[in-house]
Amino acid sequence: MPKNKVQGVIFGILMSITMAYGMEVYNVAWKMGIPTMTGGFSNMTNDVFAGAFVEAAYMWIFVFLFSNLWGTRGGRIPGQTPHRP
Repeated sequence: MPKNKVQGVIFGILMSITMAYGMEVYNVAWKMGIPTMTGGFSNMTNDVFAGAFVEAAYMWIFVFLFSNLWGTRGGRIPGQTPHRP
C-alpha cells in the first residue's frame, strides 16, 4: 500500500487503468456476444482485448478523477461530519 502522496497517486493511476481495462474487456465481450456462445468467455479472441484497449485508453482518466473526488475525504459534503459506527 502507498506510504506517501506520490505513491498514492501512482497506485491510484495503476488501479484506475487496471479496473477500466478489466471492465471494458467484459463489456466488449458482451457486445460481441462471447458469453452466449458455447464455451462462454473461454472463446475470447484478441479482438476483444484490442477493442477494450481502445475504449479504456481514455476511460481510466474518468475512473481516477471520480475515485479521487468522491472516494476520499475531499469528496465529503462541506459541513457534514462522517458517521463512525
